Formats: sequence, C-alpha cells, structure tokens
Amino acid sequence: MCRLYGVTRAGYYAWRHRAPSARAEANTTLLQRIEDIHRRSHGTYGSPRIHRVLQGGGARVGQKRVARLMRAAGLTGRVVTVTRRAPGVHRFFEATDNLRVATAAPTAANQQWVGDVTYLKANGRPCFLAAVMDVYSRRIVGWAVGADRTVTLTTRAIQRAIRTRAPLSFRPRDRVRGVSLPRAPHAARDPPQHEPPPVLPGQRPYGVVLPHDEGRVDPRPDVHDIRGA
Repeated sequence: MCRLYGVTRAGYYAWRHRAPSARAEANTTLLQRIEDIHRRSHGTYGSPRIHRVLQGGGARVGQKRVARLMRAAGLTGRVVTVTRRAPGVHRFFEATDNLRVATAAPTAANQQWVGDVTYLKANGRPCFLAAVMDVYSRRIVGWAVGADRTVTLTTRAIQRAIRTRAPLSFRPRDRVRGVSLPRAPHAARDPPQHEPPPVLPGQRPYGVVLPHDEGRVDPRPDVHDIRGA
C-alpha cells in the first residue's frame, strides 16, 4: 500500500499513531452538539436551523461546516411537502369549456364580466373575497367578503355589480371556479349596452373648460348683504 500511494513506511506508521489535530477534535465536539440538537428536534432540524441554534448559543461556526459534518454523519432534516388539492376545481375545468376563447373581445363596458373567488386574511382573520371585473374597462364593478365560500358570497358580489353598473340585461353562466351561480330572471335578450353614468347638477362633460367667472367662487360673503339681512 505504501508503494501504491508513494509514501514511506515510517511516514505511514507516524500518521497512524499521531494524535488527532485541534481541528479534528473541534469537529468531534461540534458534531456532538449537532447530534444533540438534531435529537432534541426529533430529527426535523436541518443545517440552517441547527446553525442558528449554535449561533444563539455563542458558537462561532459557519453553516457550510455544519452541513458538511451533518452530511458525513448521515444527519438530515425532515422536509415536508405541502400539497394543496382542490379536486372540485380540477373537475370544473375538465367539464367546462373556456367560453372566453370563442367569444369576441368586448367593444364597450357591461358586455363581458368575469369573476373569481380568492382566499385572504383581513386583520388576521381568514376570509374569502369574491370580485367581479368588467373585461372592457378592467375595473372591479362588484365585490363581497365573507367567512365561507358559498353561493351567497358570489350572489352578493354580482348583485353589487348590477347595482353599480345597472346593465340592460344580465345572463350569468352556470358556475364560476366551481361555485354555482344563481339564475336571475332576464326578460331582455338584446346584447348589453353601455349606460352612461348620471350627470350631477352643474357637471360639465369631460374636456369642457369652465369660463373664468363661472368657475370662480368667492368664499367671502358681502358685508353689506349680511348687515342688510
């Protein structure tokens, strides 16, 4: 073997009977602490967490060194794969065609609405948000927040959109992301058209500049008018 590796027999026996180096002894002591932390964590901690625990205890050691010692000792952390399954959504997409693909792009507002329901947290409390968006203007025309993902939540969002935009006709689809929609009565079968918003008193159309005298309002009343009154 000495002839194969090109070393002398005296050098081999000197290495074999030599005491461990300071680095090897430090690695042995560090590995004992790593094994203790790994055992107290029930085998869940990996090298990043064990490194933070060691640093919190005052040890000056690098994360790569901890990972190397754990790899040599066969210590690994427990990795949990989070799988979120929604079989109802998958069945919905398999059984329902994408109607937006075969539909022409809208040319005005209130022709096509789309909606969705998402999960969020408000003030630390879990809830669901249902929103309805106008495809043409890409504006949220109706929304509703509730604790449960039910038909009532989607109905509130759609009713709010109808009150906001007041379309001439409304024909909902059967389902939105797996949540059933109520069928509303609709007498008119004409395609929906955009209804201009109501004009407030004194409001001018967009782009019309008010005259200087008409647009100026003097906030200070006349002193003579006050005395006369």
